[in-house]
Amino acid sequence: MQYSNRNDVMEAGVVSRDRAMADNILWIQTHNSNSKLVLWAHNGHINNYAYDVVNGEFIDNMNGEYQRMGKFLKLKLKNKYFPVGLTTFEGTYDGGIIKFPPNNSFEFDINQLGMVFALSNLSDKKKMPYILPAPLNIRSIGDNGNEQQENQFELQNIGRDYDAMIYIKTTTPTIQLY
Repeated sequence: MQYSNRNDVMEAGVVSRDRAMADNILWIQTHNSNSKLVLWAHNGHINNYAYDVVNGEFIDNMNGEYQRMGKFLKLKLKNKYFPVGLTTFEGTYDGGIIKFPPNNSFEFDINQLGMVFALSNLSDKKKMPYILPAPLNIRSIGDNGNEQQENQFELQNIGRDYDAMIYIKTTTPTIQLY
């Protein structure tokens, strides 16, 4: 497991925590070359974009200096890396209440279809401009999320940033089973 204080994310021009997570995954893959791995992490870590933590914006630079774990893994593993995002329409989570999504969001659009659960395959990038217009808002809450978090959404090119998206309409906080 990796943990880093938000004030300590930059090291030598890269997001050091994400680079360390990617290096750990690549080490596991190298030492277990015939096996498959499922990695579960926040959407902000697993997707294919680069994020400028200083200016708070997404950048398209494939070799940008602010790459997240998913970008490092996609560059190294190519088609062997398949990022699947996870999102929800409503409910609660350990950090608070899920806010109602804006009209220009992935969650709002899927909910309009009456879906309770959906798995969207986004891996055929040639069809993406027709399936998911870019950009769309997508929910982004994590360890710093709480009821008072003003904006639970960020603008992303979902078809570019993920190979699939899982949508669950209503979520509840985790429950300790033991």
